[in-house]
Amino acid sequence: MLTEREKLYVGTWRHSHEEDAPTTRVFRRKEFAFPRSRGRVGYELRPDRTGAYLAIAARDGTDAKECTWQAPGDGSEILLRFPDGTEQKLSVISAERDRLEIRK
Repeated sequence: MLTEREKLYVGTWRHSHEEDAPTTRVFRRKEFAFPRSRGRVGYELRPDRTGAYLAIAARDGTDAKECTWQAPGDGSEILLRFPDGTEQKLSVISAERDRLEIRK
């Protein structure tokens, strides 16, 4: 079962690099009205704790790298685990319904 904080994380998030600050990266839901860009990385976090890292593929397409995710402890970190054994940690600064801010 997901915590209330984890429920905020569920969805497809794209990097809104225009909103970044020196120490933070901003992500918005895929429905956000982004300015034109040559591609945006992101994350898809599903309620069943599966997900994907969304990389920029050739010709500005999307290359999805499947993973599982969890937000252990107080939920201030999102841990992604990939089938090849690698992990990626996202340190969450703030999470709102339409905006996710993580530490660079």
